[in-house]
Parts: sequence; C-alpha cells; structure tokens
Amino acid sequence: MKQREDWDICYEFTGISERQSACLSGQDLCMLLLSFYLLSVGNRLDNVILILMFWLALTAVCETVRFLQRKKTFECILQTLSELDKPYLIGEVESPLNNLEGKKYWEILRKSNKSVIEKINETEDEMKDYREYIESWVHEIKLPITALELMVQKEEPKKKNSLMEELERIDNYVEQVLFYARSEQVYQDFVISETDITEVIYEVMAKNKGLLIGNRAAVQVETEGNLLLCDGKWMSFILQQIITNAVKYMDFQKEIFRIHIYIKEDADKKELVVEDNGVGISPGDIGRVFEKGFTGANGRAADKNSLMASTGMGLYLCRKLCEKMDIGIRIESEEGEYTKVIFCFGKSTYLTKL
Repeated sequence: MKQREDWDICYEFTGISERQSACLSGQDLCMLLLSFYLLSVGNRLDNVILILMFWLALTAVCETVRFLQRKKTFECILQTLSELDKPYLIGEVESPLNNLEGKKYWEILRKSNKSVIEKINETEDEMKDYREYIESWVHEIKLPITALELMVQKEEPKKKNSLMEELERIDNYVEQVLFYARSEQVYQDFVISETDITEVIYEVMAKNKGLLIGNRAAVQVETEGNLLLCDGKWMSFILQQIITNAVKYMDFQKEIFRIHIYIKEDADKKELVVEDNGVGISPGDIGRVFEKGFTGANGRAADKNSLMASTGMGLYLCRKLCEKMDIGIRIESEEGEYTKVIFCFGKSTYLTKL
C-alpha cells in the first residue's frame, strides 16, 4: 500500500494524468499546423507523414527521458524521506540530487520546512514554559497545604480526621497536575532502580492515612522481601491513584472495606496485585477505564457528591507511566464483588531478596 502511494506521488509530480493525456499539447498543435503548411506549399503527403513520424518519435524519446529523470528525482526524495526519523527535517538534509530540477525542488522543500521547524520549536518552547510554570505552581501550592496539615493536628480527633482526608484529596489532585505535566518528558525525572515495593506501599499508606482511617479501611500488605525494578517516586504516585480510587468506590453496604496488596508469581512473570472489595466495575465500562477523562457509571454516581468527584485522569496517568517503565497494567473486576489492579513485571524487570 505504501509503495502504491509513493508511485502515485511520483506520477502526480511528473505531471502525468488521464485528463492531460486526452488533451492536445502545444507541441501537438504545432505539429498539426506544420502539416497543413507543408501540404499547402506543395510537399507530398508521404514526406509530410515521414516528417511527422520523426517528430513524434523524437518527442516520445524526449518525454520518456524527461519522465524517467523526474521519476528518479522524486523516488530519491521519497527514499530520503523514508529514512528520516523526523520527516519534517528533510529540508535540513544535504540534497542527494545533482540535476538542476532536483536542486530546485530541494530548495523549495528547504524553504517550506523552515517555517514548519520554526513553528515546532515555538510549540516546544511553549510546552516547556507550561511545564515549568506547572511545577512552580505545584511547589508553591504545596506550602499552604503543608501548613494546613500542621494546623489541623491541633483539632479534636474527629474533626482532624475529616480535615486531613480532604487535605489529602487536594494534595492528590495537585500531584495529578504535576505528573500529567511531566508525563511527556518523563525521562528528565525518571530513574529505574531496585525498589523495595513494600516501603513504597507503606509510604503511600502513610501519606493517605487520613483517607484510610476516615473510611475504616482494612489494608493487608503481603509483599515483604521483594525488589522490583521501577522508579520509586512514579510507582508511589501510581499506587496512590489506585488506593484512592479503591476508597472512592468502596461499597458502603459491606461491613468491612478491605484492600489487599500482594505478590503473585508464576513461571515467567511476577505480578503486584491491589485488590479491594468495593462496588466493582460494570462489564460495559471495564474496557474503557484507562481512557483519558473516562469516569464511567461509578464516576458519574460519585460526581453527585462533590467531595468524591471523579476526574477520569488517575488511571489514564497510571497506564501512561507504566508504559514508560515497561510495566504491564490491567484490571479485573466483578460488579458488586471486587476490583483487582494488576501490575505485571517480567522476569527481566524484577529481583527478589534472598
């Protein structure tokens, strides 16, 4: 299919089309007029036909040579284009063409691509400024959040837990903004190393203790002794999204709300599983939970309560960051029973303490 498209481009540029072949060219008109002139001045018909045949043969040879040259020119351009990682930079490559026509086309490409590159650089600068602004804003907004957390410590226990839960929710939304802004340039803040996943889990639990205590969540962790190759900071953010989602969609009709985090291993992989006994996910929604902005039936129900509003960004960011770390992620769920978020580490991407 690609080869057919390339040939179509070559023919388009060489000026060959069915409509053009059906029309008399200027040369054809000249030949016709010349024939009438030669006949009118007394030349024999067979001589005129001979002259016309010679002219036609010469024209055919010239047009064939011209076509082959132009075809070679554009095949060369297409070949160069296919070898570039960033095709829009073709104008910056030294021209592989030696003929005058090819050099002219290359100069046109160079001039047109210059404006494209300038626009790309301008957009990249704007994106960089945006990320830097977001990072600065996040660091600034975290200062009053931290100050409020210290002030809340003086409140009586019931009010303290309620306020801490809301502050943790605000902090989580701020973190989402920061990680979303960084997700396209993850390599600048990305370090893969042997990470004690148990320490990461307890760090996330401590950060969200108000949310967990306030909702009386029973958390069971069975991951001791495991080192996983990942970025600890990014994995912490991912697990925080999963745990806060579990609390957000807990089933209030059940006596005990449980979160069970454990390691599951088979012959060729090791899986980190975060399982809860919340409301679950409907079969119609489970295939779309990683889509950007998707909230589903549970999210729309939660939106009715402003304290539990859903943004549809948490799982989207989880998948995006897992892809960067070469970690598989999937969800299994049965509505009204459970939800499992499963992170898959291949044998080459994890180590186990002896």
